[in-house]
Amino acid sequence: MTLENNVKKYVENNVLESQTYKRLNIKAYNIYIKGKNKIS
Repeated sequence: MTLENNVKKYVENNVLESQTYKRLNIKAYNIYIKGKNKIS
């Protein structure tokens, strides 16, 4: 396992994590907006 491979793996993992995080944030935001619309 070279340093280059380690870096590549690290970057790929971080990108995957941030994409998942973004999706969860969008989901939570949509639920929040829907909830606000129901109340008002």
